[in-house]
Amino acid sequence: MHGEPLRVDPVSLLGNRDALMEDLLDALEPGSRERVLAVFDLAGLEEHRFANGTRAADALVARLARVLVKALGVSATCYRIRQDELCALVDIPVEAARSVLDSVVVALSDEAGSSHVAASCGVAALPNAAEDPIEALMIADQELSLTRRGRERRRSRR
Repeated sequence: MHGEPLRVDPVSLLGNRDALMEDLLDALEPGSRERVLAVFDLAGLEEHRFANGTRAADALVARLARVLVKALGVSATCYRIRQDELCALVDIPVEAARSVLDSVVVALSDEAGSSHVAASCGVAALPNAAEDPIEALMIADQELSLTRRGRERRRSRR
């Protein structure tokens, strides 16, 4: 329909940031069931783009989007919210989420020719952790930053 904002990322075919923000509003409603907002950073994707071109990077994003959907199954709605970030609203309590999301991080990490994409994950427990969608994303991004720094420290010790 004319005038309606697009809600699908054309490369990944996942929901886009607008779709996520709308879905987060619903997820943060009082009395909503427990869910986890998981943000996945794909470190190395830009380097892959520079080394192999936009088409190759887009193909990699599309493949990783399919990996994310398959790994989380029907328990999640998935999104691409930035060039190098995928996201999911997962219908699982936060206590059970860590092991599931750790396996997703492994599945999203990819050796692509001379490039390496390493995934990291940050989470926010909904609906209790945040009052609005921006705060929920900030909480997940803060944890994501801590996870990335830890990974970089471990890598520099090698």
